[in-house]
Amino acid sequence: GYSHDFKGKKADEVFDGILCWLNREDAEIKNSNKASEIIAVHGSRMAVSVLHRNARKTLFFNPIATKDGTQVQVEVHIDWTVYFSGIDEEPDNRN
Repeated sequence: GYSHDFKGKKADEVFDGILCWLNREDAEIKNSNKASEIIAVHGSRMAVSVLHRNARKTLFFNPIATKDGTQVQVEVHIDWTVYFSGIDEEPDNRN
C-alpha cells in the first residue's frame, strides 16, 4: 500500500474528493463509512493483463485526520481469478 498527505485539508473534504474521483472513474463503491473507510472495485474484467492500468482491482482508502491535514492510506488488491479462471477450459473453435 501507500499513503498520501493532503496538507490543510479536512478529512471530510478528502473523503468527498475520493468518492468524486471514484464516481468519475465508474468504480463500484462497495462500502463507504464517512471519513473512515472507502472500499471500491475499479477497472475492467476485459483488461488483458493484471499489469494493465485498467486491471480489475479492489481499492481500500482510509483517510486519517492529522495535525497538518489528512493522510490517506491506500491498499490495492488485484483480483487474480479474473485473469486465470479460464486457463483449464478447452479453447473455443471460432474461425
